[in-house]
Amino acid sequence: TNTELALNSLNKAFERTRPVQSRITNFDYAPFSQLRGENDDKIDVSARNRAERILLDEEAENPSPEVFHSLGRLHLSKKEFDEAAKQLEKAQRLAPQSPEILSDTGTAYLEKSKTLPESEKKIELQSQALESFDKALEQNPRFLPALFNRAYCLQLLN
Repeated sequence: TNTELALNSLNKAFERTRPVQSRITNFDYAPFSQLRGENDDKIDVSARNRAERILLDEEAENPSPEVFHSLGRLHLSKKEFDEAAKQLEKAQRLAPQSPEILSDTGTAYLEKSKTLPESEKKIELQSQALESFDKALEQNPRFLPALFNRAYCLQLLN
């Protein structure tokens, strides 16, 4: 399917580095390097752009939970956390029991919280993230991305 083709392109784009510290579902493992700014020398930008074109066309022609989920992953990879959350929340409304969507929604909240100064909003987002990871683990207690992200979230919350 086109969604799988787009996901393959995203994996190709990020085969040398992980875009965010949290785990994004269905992304192959890559090390996370914490450098300031875009790490373009390790990112295949043309592959990421190809994935974006495929997904935007697919959204226009065949909107579905899978497409919204993949768009959410794309926006996570671009560090566009508000847009990622918006797409993932759309996917979640259509597929509320999906541990993958729940985990990635939590990732959007968690990564967005890391961009904020210490505040109630930061803690609120981290709490929402933790809730999403917990819901994902209710659906699948052995779901590794959610387990990793939940532990990471708890570490940030102290």
